[in-house]
Formats: sequence, structure tokens, C-alpha cells
Amino acid sequence: MLHRLSDNRRDLEDQPENPGQEVWPHVNAVLRAILDIAADANDAEFHLCLARGLADALGCQTAFVGELVEGEQGANVQTLSVWSDGKPIGNLLYALSGTPCEEVLRSGFLKIDRDVAIRFPEDELLAQINAQSYIGAALVASDGTLLGHLAALDDRPILDDESSEIILRIFAARATAALDLRRVAKQLQHVEGNFQLLFDQSPNAVVLFDPETWRPINFNDLAADFMGYTRAEFSELVITDLELSPDPKGTEERIASILQSGGAVFEALHRAKDGSPRHVIVSLRTIMWNGRQVMLTLWHDITARKFAEQALETSERRLQSIFDSAMDAVIIVDSKLHITQLNAAAEQTFSCDPQAVVGQTIEQFFPGPVFSRLIAQVQTHGGSGTIWAPGGLRALRPDGSSFPAELTLSQFQVDGDAFFTLILRDVNDRKQAESELQRLQDEKQLLKEQLSENFTIVGTSEALANAFAHVEKVAVTDSTVLILGETGTGKELIARAIHEKSVRRDRVLVTVNCAALPKELLESELFGHEKGAFTGATQQRRGRFELANGGTLFLDEVGELSAEAQAKLLRVLQEGEIQRVGGEETVRVNVRVIAATHQDLASNAKTNQFRRDLYYRLSVFPLKLPPLRKRPTDIPLLVDHFVSLCSKRFGKPLGGFDDASMQRLLAYEWPGNVRELQNVIERAAILANGEKLSLDGSLLQNSSESQDSQSDDLEEVTRSHLRRVLTECSWVIAGPDGAAARLGLNPSTLRFRMQKLGLTKP
Repeated sequence: MLHRLSDNRRDLEDQPENPGQEVWPHVNAVLRAILDIAADANDAEFHLCLARGLADALGCQTAFVGELVEGEQGANVQTLSVWSDGKPIGNLLYALSGTPCEEVLRSGFLKIDRDVAIRFPEDELLAQINAQSYIGAALVASDGTLLGHLAALDDRPILDDESSEIILRIFAARATAALDLRRVAKQLQHVEGNFQLLFDQSPNAVVLFDPETWRPINFNDLAADFMGYTRAEFSELVITDLELSPDPKGTEERIASILQSGGAVFEALHRAKDGSPRHVIVSLRTIMWNGRQVMLTLWHDITARKFAEQALETSERRLQSIFDSAMDAVIIVDSKLHITQLNAAAEQTFSCDPQAVVGQTIEQFFPGPVFSRLIAQVQTHGGSGTIWAPGGLRALRPDGSSFPAELTLSQFQVDGDAFFTLILRDVNDRKQAESELQRLQDEKQLLKEQLSENFTIVGTSEALANAFAHVEKVAVTDSTVLILGETGTGKELIARAIHEKSVRRDRVLVTVNCAALPKELLESELFGHEKGAFTGATQQRRGRFELANGGTLFLDEVGELSAEAQAKLLRVLQEGEIQRVGGEETVRVNVRVIAATHQDLASNAKTNQFRRDLYYRLSVFPLKLPPLRKRPTDIPLLVDHFVSLCSKRFGKPLGGFDDASMQRLLAYEWPGNVRELQNVIERAAILANGEKLSLDGSLLQNSSESQDSQSDDLEEVTRSHLRRVLTECSWVIAGPDGAAARLGLNPSTLRFRMQKLGLTKP
């Protein structure tokens, strides 16, 4: 956090997290003042202003500007100015090797919070001043040349947020401009007799203006390119054409003043051909050229620096916004513990009128022993440091009610006066917030796990290609999609493909398996619930529709929804509104719904087993997925894909099935579709003794058995398949070798289906 500016470095104490709005405007004003002064100073004064300004702005012990020079033994640094302990000191020449400055010039920027002297033991200067922290930025010319660096050191941490880097880069941009201009000036001295050579080689835009016509007499290509013009277009311009806000009278007066003084350095805002602004430092002086007086102008682009200044101003506003919007109660008090300012959270926490409490002591909030304890701790700490009261105290509201609280009390300086920031937290609210945060983290982890799975769709058959063609067409719309298909045909993969190809691809896809949740909890899972809505509802909880707001919600096995849930789902699709269980507030949501089922919803709707109106809402775009037996040409591709996955997963080379086994795979009817194929291949991979995989009776039914299974209803086929997998896994459900992993299901989903199908361990 930014230190307060002071003439005495030791008065710069660590600031609180929300020190109030007075700090940033003062620092910003000082930075601008330093930049204005530096613009009119000579080289020595300019660099000293920079060093002193940087030390003040960062609240540090030492700051200096160094120029990179070559020596007999290697690269050296020649300081141009050094400001230390409130005064300038003599310049130094030291070897670059083994210093933090070497790392700055290599990487462009370096910040070390502590033990910098230990990290660079060869740098004797660090040890002499007992330096602990260091921050530095390279000074790089516009053509990429390393000119030197700007650095600050202290015997404690300098700044602990982004402000330090922003401030340093502002000063570094100004120092770079000065060194760059200084370098150009030296070049000018060597090429006075050949101006064209200067124009061609200068890293800056250079223009010779006629002071009478205001037109360019000569200029380099960089000048025209910088403003976005061709050479022919640029030669026809006048000075006012380049100004963002032309003022002919003011320009005439400025030119007259420059001709009288012989030169000037100032900041200007120019306008490129496309109308965009160009912030530049203009170095302008009058010279004799071909027997007449002209104005030699050099432009140095400082647009990036201006952006940094704007970022600093944004940080200032952000700091005030943080104070105003902080969820914790924040109160600013003076050295006598009188309240000077409090944020909205403090007003709400204490249920008080700010006009009634400002100017009063905080004793009204912490009466008796608590107030005496705070005064004693401030006096014990000499009015400095941070006092932390983790608990064990009670705060009092003006209406006489109290609540358990914990607080911090930290000091900061404003114009030499001590102020304190008191941050108070209601312990009960914090515990509820921690519980809610943990819930959100758990949901985030769940979504990460879902996204980390392999969702590859494999196949080139005509049936699958037709399904993909429909996916391409419907994905770009926002229509509701109903995916129909047998178990294991990849309905969730198709839903994810629709989402990834839609305009909602950058938002979340939330998946809900309606068959995996008890009906009494399904509504809460979908729509959320209010605190106290039912037993165990200890706090408010957002449902999956709210989590998917702006994205997509995939409802798998939608046919399993209860009648009550169907009615609520219909309202969401019609009105875009939900109501949490046990709540009365209406919540607006914008969610695209993709539903899937293996049931015949059309028949169920006719027999009133499923709401007809909901069916019509869901089936805006029905998408039928073909079973695996309808696309046998995809089986070899799927086999290769799953064998490759098993090879990586089990860490052993697998080369596929022998011809006989492949023929059996092609002849099998696959009632469990792709999921069953994956499980069969995984079991074969586990049993494989070499690279080749093979099938036996325990892994795959024969063709006649497969045909018989088609005569059974789907429920019986599913029951038979689950019983066979469970038997092979010794009825172990969870774990890497459990039946759930083999079937590609969550353990809770498998247990629910076992209960539904009446499967129990023998």
C-alpha cells in the first residue's frame, strides 16, 4: 500500500488497507508537479528531481538514476543522480555484474520485498545501507537500446501492491525520454553538417518547421509514419493540422516565444491522421539551416506513460470505491479516536446516521473497558503499528443492541497528522460468509472435474454425420433442444457439443442428472432454496438455474422429473423466472435448456405421464441419436480410440484386437451402446497379457444372446448389464476398480439405479 508523502522518511508508516481518499490525490498531485518541474530543468536538476520524486512517492530510503556505460572489465553503471535519506549524494560508478541492477537490465523490471543484500552479496552498496527491498525498471529507448535504469532501495518493504510498479514506470518513462533526448542531442552534435543523415538514423520523429509558414521543411520517415501520413501528405500540413484541439492564436504566440527564447521542452497532445491522440514530449529549438532560422522539433511518444498515469488515477478512484463498497465496517478516526469518516457497511452494521456520529469518539460503539483497552494499546504502541483484536469483544449500536466482533486498528499519516483505520467484522456474518464460500468452492471444483473429463465424439457413419449436421444448425440458435436416444449413445456429449458451438460457449455449462437425485431434493437442486425452507436448510442456496445464468443447463433423464418440478420447469421456459423453494422472491434467469432422455416422451405425454405443454416446450428441436448397432462402421474407430485411452491410462502398450475378436465386436448388438463398448474394451485391456486384445465369453455375449436381449425391454437389458458388471467387480461400487468407474457413472448414480432396478448384493 502506498506510503504517505513526508519530508521525513521515517514518518512514512505502513498504510491500512483502506487509508481513505486523502492519500491518492496528494500523491498524484506531487507526481504531476515533479514532472512539470523536470520539464524545465537542466540535466542534473532533472535527474535529481526524478530521484527525489521517486523516493518521496514510494516512501523509500534511496532512489537513483543510472546510465549504462561500457568499461574495460565489462558493463558499468554511472549514476546521474542519487537521493538518499532526504538529501542528494555524490554520483557513483560501479560494475554492473553481481548487482540487482544487472537483473533489471536483463528482465526490464525487478521488485524484491526483502533480503536483497543477502541475495546479491557482491553488491557492497546494498550491505552499506542495510538494504532489504529493491524495485527497479530498465530505461529502454524507442529503438530498443538499453540506456540505464531507475531504482529505489529501502531497509524495509517499499510498496506491496500494483501502485509501486505504476509509479516507477511513470518516472522511468520520463527518465527514458530525457536520456533518449540526451542521446539524440549528442547525435546532433556529430551530424550537424548532415541533417538528412540525422533524420534517417534518429530513433525519434524529427521535423524542421518554417516559423513563418508553419509548414515542415524537412522531416524523417518516422515523423510521417508516427502521425499516420505518407511523406507527400505530411509535407502539405501545417502545425495546427497536427494539434488535437487547434488554437491558431495560441500556436502563434507559442512560436513567437520559442523564437525569442531559442527553444523549449513541453508535453503536447497531437492528432494522428485517423483522429487518435498521440501524447508526446516535444523538444524544440531554433537553429540556422541553409542561412535561415528554422525550428528543429523532436517528438518522443509518451502515450504509454499517459496510460500509466490514467491507471494511477483509476487506482485512486478504485481505492475510494473499495472504501465505499467494502463489506466490512470501516471507520476512520483521528489521534484522539474521534470519528472522521465511515463507510456504508459501518452505517449498516451500527444502524447509525453518519452525520450524528462523525466528530464523536468511538467510545459510543465500544464503551467502558473496550474503549479503555483500545486507548491503552495505542499508547503502548506509541501511536504506530497495527492492533489486532481477533475476538472477545462486543460492539454496541446506538439502539442499545450489541454483537460479537473482531477488529483491526492501523495508523496512517496525512500531512503529518496521525489517523487510524478501524476495520470491524461481525463474527456471525463472517462465519456465514465462510460457509457460503466453501460451498461455492465445492461447486467450482465439481465443474472443473466435469470439464476435465474426456468428451471426444468419434465416428464417421452417415447416421452420426446427420446428427452432427443437426447439431451445427441448432447450436447457433438459442432454441431448446431435446436429445433422444438409448442409454450410452452419448447424449451428454452432444449437449456439450451444442454448447461449445453456441454463442454461450464462454459461459458455464451446468449438468443435472434428474435420475440421480431423490425427487424431494431435485427441486432444491434445480431452483435453490431459502434458509429454513426444510429441515437441514440452514442457509440460502442458489440452484442450478441461477448457476447457469447466461449459459446452458443440460437436464439429463428429464423424464424422471416429478410433476411439481415439471410445472416449475415449464414456468422457467415460458417466463424466464424461477422461485427458490420456500421463497417468494422471483429471480430472472437467462438460460438455454438442453434436455435428454431415453424414454418415449411423446407417448408419455399422450398418457399424461409427462406434461404435454412441457413436452412441446422441450421438443422445439428434437435430436435423435442413432444406437451403436445402427452405425457399425464407427465400431473400429471407437475401438481404436478406447484402446488408445486404455493404453495411456494403464501404462502398457496395446495394439488392438485380433481379427476374430473384431468380427465378434461387429456382430454384437450393443444394447448398452458406446458406453458398453468402452467397458468391454477396458475389461479386455485389463486382462490382456500382451499388445493384442481378445474377447472371451466373460467379456461379450454371443450374437444369439445379443438377439435374445433385444426382445427384452430396456429396463431388463439394463438390469442384466448392471448385474454382470457388478458381479465382475465383486459388487464394489466406488473406487478406481469399482463398477461405477467401469460403467462411466458416478457412484451415487449407480446406487440410485440399483435401487430403482431392485439390484442387491447376493
